Amino acid sequence: MRCRPRQLHAIDYTQASVDLFELDDHDLVEQVQDVITVGEFYERAVGGQIVYT
Repeated sequence: MRCRPRQLHAIDYTQASVDLFELDDHDLVEQVQDVITVGEFYERAVGGQIVYT
């Protein structure tokens, strides 16, 4: 069985997560496009399933 390489997609972090873990730009991978609010996260998730891990 051959494994396909994982595709890295654009990522958005919520401001709450950034604040909770005291992160700054240097702590995030280059795929992070933006730091958004929790409200923006829910707006973008409309029609999808949100799974927390």
